[in-house]
Amino acid sequence: MLTVQLPMMRTVIQDAFEHTWKALLFKNAFPDTWVALDFTRDGLLAAAESHGQAFDIHNRLLCDAEYMNLMTRLVSGFVLNERLYLFIFSLAHASRFSERKSRSAVSR
Repeated sequence: MLTVQLPMMRTVIQDAFEHTWKALLFKNAFPDTWVALDFTRDGLLAAAESHGQAFDIHNRLLCDAEYMNLMTRLVSGFVLNERLYLFIFSLAHASRFSERKSRSAVSR
């Protein structure tokens, strides 16, 4: 979906990913569904607002609820997939170090 968008829309969506990640990192790392969607909507609005050329995108996000829902789904789907990937990746790497070892084995 992202590669089909116009360059300015791609920039806004990519910046919305960053804004959403920041909200997850600094505000609430484990939000419920509604809070995560709020973070995503806020990220989209902040990203569109930060680019002067994205004035039309910002207005459409504010005025068209269906458009906002579609863009929110695009951004939140990517963010949730990334979080799931990072979680699974961290489990795979942590499992190597979670086995018990004797002191003599560790000191070698």
